[in-house]
Amino acid sequence: SVVQHDWILSKGFRKSTIAAAKAQDHKVRIAFLRQEDSHDHIGHVVLIYNASTLESHGGVGPDARAWTGAGWQADAHVYELSADAATS
Repeated sequence: SVVQHDWILSKGFRKSTIAAAKAQDHKVRIAFLRQEDSHDHIGHVVLIYNASTLESHGGVGPDARAWTGAGWQADAHVYELSADAATS
């Protein structure tokens, strides 16, 4: 997740918000929980579409969960993934 986050930053994707990721607006977003923001120091990355994640997590493997902005999601860094959201 660290390398993926660095790539998103290097490409200049537009920062979004935790609240915006709860929208049903047909935009794809990516969110990162940095190791330093996690109580157990484990990073995480999820794709978000219409307030639902696509992620692999805790012994479950690929799964979808609601994006509520609560819990670990409240500490995540969110970016919009669209053709016009990158600067390079």
